[in-house]
Amino acid sequence: FFFCPVGEPWNRFSRAVGAARWCLPLGGGALCSAAPSASMRRTAVPARGAPGGNSKAHREVVAPRRSGFPSASVPSRHRGWPQRSRQGGGSCLATPTCWCMSSATPGEIAKVAVLGDLHLDPNDVAQMNVFAKAREQLSAQQLSHVVSLGDLGGYACRPGSLESFHVAKAFLDSFGVERKVVLGNHDLEGEEFGTDAENLEAWIDTFEQQHYWCMPLEKKGAKNPTKNAPVLIGLSTTRFRSNRYSCHEVHIDNTQFSWFLTRLREYQDRPVFVFTHAPFLGCGLRVLQTVHLKNRCAWLNQTDDPEQFIEVVRRSPQIKAWFSGHFHLSHNYQDSVALAGSCACVQVGVIGDCNRDGHRHSRLLRLLEDRFEVYTVDHGEGGSMRLDVRGNMEVYEDAVPEVMKVPGGEALVGAELGAHVFCASLPSQEIVQGHASSLDGAVQWMAVSEQIVLGLHHNQLVEYDVETRAPIGMVCQDVGDREVVLVRAPGRDWEVTAIELKPTGPPTPAHPYERIDRNEQGSFWQTFQPNRWKLRKQREQMAAAAQAAFLQESEL
Repeated sequence: FFFCPVGEPWNRFSRAVGAARWCLPLGGGALCSAAPSASMRRTAVPARGAPGGNSKAHREVVAPRRSGFPSASVPSRHRGWPQRSRQGGGSCLATPTCWCMSSATPGEIAKVAVLGDLHLDPNDVAQMNVFAKAREQLSAQQLSHVVSLGDLGGYACRPGSLESFHVAKAFLDSFGVERKVVLGNHDLEGEEFGTDAENLEAWIDTFEQQHYWCMPLEKKGAKNPTKNAPVLIGLSTTRFRSNRYSCHEVHIDNTQFSWFLTRLREYQDRPVFVFTHAPFLGCGLRVLQTVHLKNRCAWLNQTDDPEQFIEVVRRSPQIKAWFSGHFHLSHNYQDSVALAGSCACVQVGVIGDCNRDGHRHSRLLRLLEDRFEVYTVDHGEGGSMRLDVRGNMEVYEDAVPEVMKVPGGEALVGAELGAHVFCASLPSQEIVQGHASSLDGAVQWMAVSEQIVLGLHHNQLVEYDVETRAPIGMVCQDVGDREVVLVRAPGRDWEVTAIELKPTGPPTPAHPYERIDRNEQGSFWQTFQPNRWKLRKQREQMAAAAQAAFLQESEL
């Protein structure tokens, strides 16, 4: 054993840590074991510059006997999950704490851990231990890759800051395999940056990758290594401050979208797996109408041509699965996986306490030569695995994946969701085509046009798009005891021009008479959350102007 003080230059400290068998941070430094013997089993990690690499030469990484642990004695920029040695060589403080296992299953191409919203807080020791345990559980599956769906920093840890990026990078690198990351909405709200572009540039510099990426995999040893070999594609949001409405809308810009179409054409004969922070409109996944839907930030590009993604999916049978996070929901709902054509749309849960239903889940994507499999990894149950999706790797229109029924269904979700309400599923097509109203369980459906249906659910009026069969916005948060009346154009019964909320008794301040006309986009949804970043900046400018005027008057 030897002790390496933090007072040493950081490159010398990291080299010492990197050469150790394991390290335990202590006050003033780290207690490290001797270097590993040659007889220990090792696994090769690709070099930086080569696919999956992070150093200038191939390195031998040895799984340690115990994990590293965050220490306040480590310099602040390296606090939380200790990073890999920047000089290369050896293991690191936070290398996975499982021994290297036997080689992969014959015919297996890759095993990819897909992580939902991390929201890491290095100051919360208990939560960091939870993440350490989850990493052990995932690493026990002999991963080849890790993909993070963004939202890296904890709510109390300056999300979107440079510090939050370094903490997340250290955690992801600690898996010891190639990692890819996409940005979530919270990753662009760093206070030290004045623009989205500056924030994005800092993210790119930290993770040393582009925010959108394509990773074609190959079948090792095969005569045709690319035939039916999977391709992984990641897309990221690029707007926060500049969003028109909610700053938390996840927006894929035109540059990325055009690039995405080009990659789909390039790999039209190979199975493609897509990773974004938020899901696309029409995916069929469960959504909270009191949070993301109300604030118009549930779907990709929700306020700017959101239908473009489902249109691409429908005409691209090579897209086998699309993974997304954002909602902080577990996988214990039947619609945590949904089918959009032949694409499996997969909700990815969270590891930490920011879950909304008491369950901590990640996904494992297993890619084989003839099929792919998607598993739930239940971190609250010792990392137990459950097969949720199985599909064919061949590309043809009728290759619809098999979605397994969740054992126990909704009964598995024991936590109370409080005021959160899930959006209902759109009713039968007959109701829409007949411009009729109906009562479907707890939902009153009202057909407005061939494109729009309203659902009165849990006292909230929600607008649905018929083409994508998806909720697109909130019309009224609290209908109360008011009657919902559809105002139709004279002589044109099929054309609803407005919605009236008429009190059944004397009007009250909470439930007055209200008329809702179509908005500028021809819909009835309302804007409940404007861009709060812009509003805050406006208030700060007004306060600064008032202070300047006061000082000027004082001088006079």
